[in-house]
Amino acid sequence: MLVRYLKADFFKTRHVAVRLAHFLIPIGTAVLFTIYYTDSPWNEYVKVDAYYQALGVALPTLIGTFCSMLSEQEHSAGGFQSMLMVQKKCIPFLSKLLVLLFLGLGALLLASMLFGVGFYFVLGNRLVALPFHFLVSFVLLGSSVFLYILHLFFAFYFNKGVSVGLGILESLVSALFLTDMGKYIWKYVPASWPARISSTFLSAYTGNADADAVLDTMFPVWAIFTLLSIVLYIIWASRWEGTKSVD
Repeated sequence: MLVRYLKADFFKTRHVAVRLAHFLIPIGTAVLFTIYYTDSPWNEYVKVDAYYQALGVALPTLIGTFCSMLSEQEHSAGGFQSMLMVQKKCIPFLSKLLVLLFLGLGALLLASMLFGVGFYFVLGNRLVALPFHFLVSFVLLGSSVFLYILHLFFAFYFNKGVSVGLGILESLVSALFLTDMGKYIWKYVPASWPARISSTFLSAYTGNADADAVLDTMFPVWAIFTLLSIVLYIIWASRWEGTKSVD
């Protein structure tokens, strides 16, 4: 049943421009940053770090927007009837989560590899090789799973405005927590994870032992938050009755 819903949900993404956005936004971002870096005074490390920090800061807003688009599509198609009539209500919710994660991974791989190719071959910078850009895509996605679940809950339980508004607020928090303001508490604020973890991963990848230690201490926190969110998401989805406030 899950496979059938995955196929249906992936097909539906064509009608709300979600799939197109996951294709165009990464290309535009990678191209713009590569062009800007051709005449930027920053060193190689700062350029790579700033790029992935920018992706990490933008992710909460994008996730909030995409989750709200899928929720609104279901609401417009019949007031969630296709989801409410399923015997196991968690199945369509898991399907939507997996579709968004699949699209998100594809977009992150596209944004990372295009930038990596441009940074390495066009700009001639050799700080990190292409495998780093491949791996950091999974780091960004893994650190965003909690956000996808949170925004799907808000989009379906409340409305699209709540999900988008929360995403914008989370992006602002993420940007602030890249400064000393978030030095000690960012590990416990999921909105800051994509930007902070990707930045720490770059530092560890380039040989910083302290960054390795930070990632080691961060992993249990990420695992507990993420696994708990998945369990609660499934429990909530199984009992969902289609409650939705007016936009």
